[in-house]
Amino acid sequence: MMTIEQIQERSPYRDKLDITRYPSVMAESPSPKVSDKYKFLSAKSLIPVYAEHNFFPWKITESRAVKDSGNNAFTKHCIDFMNPDMEKSLSPRVGEVFPQISVIGSHDGSARLQQWLKAMRVWCTNGCCTNHDLGGGAVKHLGEDFYADVAQIINNVLQQIPHLGERITSWSNTQLTQDEREVFAQEAITLRYDKDSGVWIDPRELLKPKRVQDRADDLWTTYSVIQEKLTKGGVTAYRRDDNGRYRLRNSGERVRKQGMRGITSVDGDKKLNQALWRLTDAMAKLKRGEVAA
Repeated sequence: MMTIEQIQERSPYRDKLDITRYPSVMAESPSPKVSDKYKFLSAKSLIPVYAEHNFFPWKITESRAVKDSGNNAFTKHCIDFMNPDMEKSLSPRVGEVFPQISVIGSHDGSARLQQWLKAMRVWCTNGCCTNHDLGGGAVKHLGEDFYADVAQIINNVLQQIPHLGERITSWSNTQLTQDEREVFAQEAITLRYDKDSGVWIDPRELLKPKRVQDRADDLWTTYSVIQEKLTKGGVTAYRRDDNGRYRLRNSGERVRKQGMRGITSVDGDKKLNQALWRLTDAMAKLKRGEVAA
């Protein structure tokens, strides 16, 4: 297998990502708190397995909460892999969406290694994490067949890429009315802020396009615009006061809360993304006259 240095040299994404800068990826041992049964598998030893399938790290995220505590090498991390030979569109719009494999792991014994199929939208560089029905899986840090299990999941994910393209094409061909888009946006807001949070966001703000490519009323574009704003933040939000009313200025305008922040938690990002994917799939089924599960 190739070394990290060889992969870094051959990677088409080397100018954007230096793998060696991330302690959790370069870790040589697990947290001392794990049990004797725990089989340590460093992230950097997994990267060559993906490189054999021509997938190279494109983006790495480390959870900030643990990172701030000083346990950088053990923090939960997410590695997004892309294959340069698969940089072709999965949607009817040429060059819009590429497939990714996302890997989540940690070295503190708190989680299994998880792998998921993603759809990376080029215009906003967002990875839309798919649901369980499109491949993926998890492997425990136990046993002798760890690498074989990882390779099998990679193969399973690769087989699902055509189905991901079919899903995106179907959503791209599904047109929504303005009322349907606002209902969809409102339901999406509740996935991040429940009704007891005291936070109010105008669903119409989530639907405002940031770029020319987002000016469309189909389900895929609507989902993509909402997903970007809910995960990256920057949306105006309002806070309810002690009397259960949204605070108002003297002019009668709502008090503006500081812009909604983007999600930095690896688990939080995955949870919200998969919930949004399920919501979009449910909307697609409703539009086809099916009963959403």
